[in-house]
Amino acid sequence: MGWGTRLKNGVAGFMNTQPAAAPARDRAHRGPSLNVNEIRGMLEAAPGLSQPVWGPEISTVGAYSREGYTSKTFDSPTISFRAQSSALEIDEDVQLSINHLASKITGGSHYVKAANEELIEYFEEFTENLEFDIFDTEAIKELLWYGNAVYKPRLGIQHIRSADDLMHIPISSFVRIWWDRQRIPYKYEFRGAEYQGYHNPSEVIHFKWNPIDASAFGTGFGVSMTSPRFFEMPTPQGDVQKRLPPLLERKYATQFNMQMGEQRYISRNVWSADGASEDERNALQAQIDNLEVGQDVVAGTKIEVQELGSQSKNFNAEQFMDITQGPIMKALNDFRGKESGSSQHSYANAKESAILDEIGLSAFPIAIKTQLNEKLFRPWYESHPMVQMTFLGGLIPVPWEETKFEIQFGDQEKKDIPIEDRIKLIELYKDSDVADPLELVKLFSQAGLGLSKTYDTPEEQMELQMRAAQNKIDNKPEPGGF
Repeated sequence: MGWGTRLKNGVAGFMNTQPAAAPARDRAHRGPSLNVNEIRGMLEAAPGLSQPVWGPEISTVGAYSREGYTSKTFDSPTISFRAQSSALEIDEDVQLSINHLASKITGGSHYVKAANEELIEYFEEFTENLEFDIFDTEAIKELLWYGNAVYKPRLGIQHIRSADDLMHIPISSFVRIWWDRQRIPYKYEFRGAEYQGYHNPSEVIHFKWNPIDASAFGTGFGVSMTSPRFFEMPTPQGDVQKRLPPLLERKYATQFNMQMGEQRYISRNVWSADGASEDERNALQAQIDNLEVGQDVVAGTKIEVQELGSQSKNFNAEQFMDITQGPIMKALNDFRGKESGSSQHSYANAKESAILDEIGLSAFPIAIKTQLNEKLFRPWYESHPMVQMTFLGGLIPVPWEETKFEIQFGDQEKKDIPIEDRIKLIELYKDSDVADPLELVKLFSQAGLGLSKTYDTPEEQMELQMRAAQNKIDNKPEPGGF
């Protein structure tokens, strides 16, 4: 019996005043039957309402379909996101690598491409209100580490006006994705102190990267860093199953053992005072206890000093790098040694693109931008389409396909124009009838011809505009003059 049937029978029975075992002749006097489909439609129409979740029920497990049998109707992370989040929060190597890669991919900025300047400004206003540079950096860090990031428009995607309208759901509470026989997700399950409940897929934005075995979840670097390895080790008695701890646990164990080894083999001295009395030994002990670092003591009694330990057995940094840091950097796809001292952080830069290609992440920005378009920008635009007189006379809004919208990470590359040509362009613009003084200042700045005075405040910009207008009036020729 499905959930809808149980709801219908339960509520109808609750409203019925007759006993459950009433005769058939009395059924005509029972309460009215409820239209479950109508209730479902009303609940789904309410923005932001996610429960109850509608869809195929668990009772269909194992039922025959053309696609075959199934004994599982949900996917869950290989390693819980809560366990992965602990490593991302406390481990210095993980934090450094994830922040480093995120800055390489996003470049700390973005720019918009579209069919015309008006559409560009329209989308730029939306990204500015959304605080997109912060949003995409946080999302990409989660996608790199967890392979997933989940957001919920508080009142529906059509009501996003600012960053506050988009709730970032804690990934540590994301436990299951339920799917039907067609492997189409119909329910997202969250369990945790930070967030709980079920959500319809249409009411959340789920970004994912690198799904394995057609999983509904993505897979990030956190899985390889926090998952143990099980393998069969050949022995004379036969194969024995062994467990190798996760990379991070091996790192911490190695660090601990090396610290213990450093303390074990630290240089110590034994002071042998042959024939000395107890008072002399006590005096010598007091002198030794009060020694400064690197200070020697001279005593009148014949004393032999013997060194314990060996400096060569102290902490071996090279061995530590080989045992722990090397595999960790591979798991994090962060080969910083190959990048030397690169200082330019912009995916739009060809050099950075080559670096991402070298470490196997060249497809990552493409996958993320595609999902951003389909799950965020397109639904938002289709609920707020733009009307332009240049498109069919403004009779209909510009369709999404005609906007030619693209979101790009990094700073927009500018063509390298020789300085002489830049000066000529500035002169042409300055002498034109539609010259805007603020645009002229911007052109000077882009040409590397910075002005001694900046015009940043609205008052300064207004003053510049008024001066330019006054100059045009003063330089206007008299009627009939030359």
